[in-house]
Amino acid sequence: MIKLRNALIAFLLGAGLISIVHYSFLLQEKAGLSRALEEVNARVLVLEKDKAQLIQSLNSGREAVKKLSDDNAFLSMTVQAQGGHISALTAELEKTNARMKELDTGYSLLRCENSALKAQLFFVVKEEAKLRLSMTSLPELKKAIRGLKKKKTRAPSSPLVRKEKPKKPVEGQILEGNKGFLIKNGKPTFIKTIRIEVVPTSSR
Repeated sequence: MIKLRNALIAFLLGAGLISIVHYSFLLQEKAGLSRALEEVNARVLVLEKDKAQLIQSLNSGREAVKKLSDDNAFLSMTVQAQGGHISALTAELEKTNARMKELDTGYSLLRCENSALKAQLFFVVKEEAKLRLSMTSLPELKKAIRGLKKKKTRAPSSPLVRKEKPKKPVEGQILEGNKGFLIKNGKPTFIKTIRIEVVPTSSR
């Protein structure tokens, strides 16, 4: 009886010891699982934070892409408008170049005319100086007068134009026109002429 009780006590002590060891093992495992869960939760928080940042970056990227698309459309419209403006400026530049060529040609002509006028002016000034010299010197003045007389005598004389007197009408002569009269002295001033032609018929 005593042995049975001792055996039962030993069994209970062994079972209790095993339970204690198993419980301590479970506690350690629970603590490990708790630490692992905390680490997982921390990693989840980090991942959620990264996810939020990625979503924010994605939204920012979408906004940037939309802005770039709008800017591209605006630039395309601007390029088209500038293209038309450049075409208009090119046409205006061509007109200006053509006008400049015309002005250059006119300027060249004006320079030629100016040179000719300068030559004429130089000749006139030279002749004026000669005339002044001849006017101040009596021999030169006489010489100039003789030269003018020689030129006058050498010039061909113009033929005299004789005025022809109107001829008197001869009696019986028919004058052209009615002198402004339709009836004069009770008679018509124009002559009516009636022409009668006889055409012979061919005999059969």
